[in-house]
Amino acid sequence: MRRFIPLLSSCVFILLIALASVFSPFPLFIYNTTDSLPHGIYLVVPREYRYGDLVVFRVPDDVRTLVRERQWLPDDGFLMKRVAALPGDQVSTAGGHFVIEESDYGLVLDTDSMGRPMPGFDFCGILEEGVVVALAGSGNSFDSRYYGPLPVDAIIGVAFPLVLGDCF
Repeated sequence: MRRFIPLLSSCVFILLIALASVFSPFPLFIYNTTDSLPHGIYLVVPREYRYGDLVVFRVPDDVRTLVRERQWLPDDGFLMKRVAALPGDQVSTAGGHFVIEESDYGLVLDTDSMGRPMPGFDFCGILEEGVVVALAGSGNSFDSRYYGPLPVDAIIGVAFPLVLGDCF
């Protein structure tokens, strides 16, 4: 009987995680399949975020149709990007470059990899309270350079990688 205790404990633990995931008002785990961040399973924790934190949020309303039509994510999918700018930071898309506090984060592309037009976020100024800018590590990621700053109440939580790589 003693040798079954680890197995039984593991099964109970997995069952508790599954139940928590089903009844949670936000996702506890996300499997990232996009190429802008490493593929894998991420744990989502509802907590305050800082510069560089990987935040999880729903696709912004003004680009939801575009994301659906291009099949970048399922309708109930979430985006994960790193916090790059907070209220009080200088942000600019002037000259086709995304610049935050004098650091160039790359081009704001006119088209995606298939030549389709991309939306534009036209801004030059200081971010106001209640919004953040979220970017991915790659220059061709669909991030705030295309849909603008995110309302802070759109952020579900901070993501932490659990298992990276193509798991499934």
